[in-house]
Amino acid sequence: MAQGIGASHVWKKMIKIRENVEHNIWWHIKSGDARFWYDNWTKQGALYYVEEDRRRKEEMEVRNFIVENQWDKDKLLNYVSEEMTEHIMTTISPEISSGDWTNHGG
Repeated sequence: MAQGIGASHVWKKMIKIRENVEHNIWWHIKSGDARFWYDNWTKQGALYYVEEDRRRKEEMEVRNFIVENQWDKDKLLNYVSEEMTEHIMTTISPEISSGDWTNHGG
Protein backbone atom coordinates (compact mmCIF):
# COMPACT_ATOMS: atom_id res chain seq x y z
CA MET A 1 0.00 0.00 0.00
CA ALA A 2 1.18 3.51 -0.76
CA GLN A 3 2.39 5.02 2.48
CA GLY A 4 5.39 6.95 1.26
CA ILE A 5 5.90 10.52 0.24
CA GLY A 6 2.71 12.11 -1.03
CA ALA A 7 0.31 9.69 0.71
CA SER A 8 -2.50 11.69 2.28
CA HIS A 9 -3.02 11.91 6.03
CA VAL A 10 -6.46 10.27 5.65
CA TRP A 11 -5.03 7.41 3.58
CA LYS A 12 -2.36 6.74 6.20
CA LYS A 13 -5.03 6.60 8.93
CA MET A 14 -7.15 4.24 6.83
CA ILE A 15 -4.21 1.88 6.34
CA LYS A 16 -3.48 1.97 10.06
CA ILE A 17 -7.01 0.88 11.06
CA ARG A 18 -7.61 -1.47 8.12
CA GLU A 19 -7.00 -4.66 10.13
CA ASN A 20 -9.65 -3.69 12.70
CA VAL A 21 -12.23 -2.44 10.23
CA GLU A 22 -12.14 -5.05 7.47
CA HIS A 23 -13.50 -7.79 9.76
CA ASN A 24 -16.64 -5.71 10.33
CA ILE A 25 -17.45 -5.19 6.66
CA TRP A 26 -19.52 -7.92 5.03
CA TRP A 27 -20.50 -8.64 1.45
CA HIS A 28 -23.89 -9.51 -0.06
CA ILE A 29 -23.79 -12.55 -2.32
CA LYS A 30 -25.30 -10.70 -5.33
CA SER A 31 -23.40 -12.08 -8.35
CA GLY A 32 -21.52 -14.64 -6.24
CA ASP A 33 -18.09 -13.23 -6.96
CA ALA A 34 -17.21 -12.65 -3.29
CA ARG A 35 -14.02 -14.52 -2.45
CA PHE A 36 -14.91 -17.62 -0.44
CA TRP A 37 -11.99 -17.46 2.03
CA TYR A 38 -11.05 -13.79 2.20
CA ASP A 39 -14.28 -11.73 1.98
CA ASN A 40 -16.64 -11.51 4.94
CA TRP A 41 -19.81 -12.77 3.26
CA THR A 42 -20.98 -14.86 6.27
CA LYS A 43 -21.15 -11.93 8.75
CA GLN A 44 -18.83 -14.02 10.94
CA GLY A 45 -15.60 -12.65 9.50
CA ALA A 46 -13.54 -13.89 6.59
CA LEU A 47 -13.50 -17.70 6.66
CA TYR A 48 -9.72 -17.57 6.42
CA TYR A 49 -9.69 -16.16 9.97
CA VAL A 50 -12.64 -17.94 11.60
CA GLU A 51 -12.33 -21.50 10.30
CA GLU A 52 -9.62 -23.89 11.37
CA ASP A 53 -7.21 -24.92 8.64
CA ARG A 54 -9.22 -26.88 6.09
CA ARG A 55 -8.76 -27.30 2.33
CA ARG A 56 -7.93 -23.72 1.48
CA LYS A 57 -5.30 -24.40 -1.10
CA GLU A 58 -7.10 -22.47 -3.83
CA GLU A 59 -9.13 -19.29 -3.87
CA MET A 60 -12.73 -19.78 -4.91
CA GLU A 61 -15.78 -17.61 -5.32
CA VAL A 62 -18.95 -18.07 -3.28
CA ARG A 63 -20.88 -18.92 -6.47
CA ASN A 64 -18.86 -22.18 -6.68
CA PHE A 65 -20.92 -23.44 -3.72
CA ILE A 66 -24.34 -22.65 -5.19
CA VAL A 67 -26.19 -24.95 -7.59
CA GLU A 68 -29.54 -23.83 -9.02
CA ASN A 69 -29.96 -21.18 -6.28
CA GLN A 70 -29.35 -23.76 -3.53
CA TRP A 71 -26.33 -24.23 -1.31
CA ASP A 72 -24.27 -27.30 -2.18
CA LYS A 73 -24.13 -28.71 1.34
CA ASP A 74 -21.71 -31.52 0.52
CA LYS A 75 -19.25 -29.12 -1.08
CA LEU A 76 -19.51 -26.68 1.85
CA LEU A 77 -18.79 -29.54 4.27
CA ASN A 78 -15.64 -30.36 2.30
CA TYR A 79 -14.29 -26.89 3.05
CA VAL A 80 -15.83 -25.60 6.29
CA SER A 81 -17.07 -27.00 9.59
CA GLU A 82 -20.56 -28.40 10.16
CA GLU A 83 -21.34 -25.37 12.32
CA MET A 84 -20.35 -22.91 9.60
CA THR A 85 -22.20 -24.93 6.96
CA GLU A 86 -25.34 -24.79 9.11
CA HIS A 87 -24.89 -21.04 9.63
CA ILE A 88 -24.49 -20.44 5.89
CA MET A 89 -27.45 -22.60 4.93
CA THR A 90 -29.84 -21.11 7.50
CA THR A 91 -28.91 -17.43 7.44
CA ILE A 92 -27.59 -16.56 3.97
CA SER A 93 -29.74 -16.61 0.86
CA PRO A 94 -28.00 -18.51 -1.96
CA GLU A 95 -29.87 -16.65 -4.70
CA ILE A 96 -27.49 -14.98 -7.11
CA SER A 97 -28.73 -11.76 -8.68
CA SER A 98 -27.72 -10.60 -12.12
CA GLY A 99 -26.84 -7.06 -11.09
CA ASP A 100 -26.74 -4.42 -8.41
CA TRP A 101 -29.97 -2.67 -9.36
CA THR A 102 -33.17 -3.11 -11.31
CA ASN A 103 -34.91 -0.44 -13.36
CA HIS A 104 -38.53 -0.68 -12.24
CA GLY A 105 -39.46 2.58 -13.99
CA GLY A 106 -39.26 1.30 -17.52
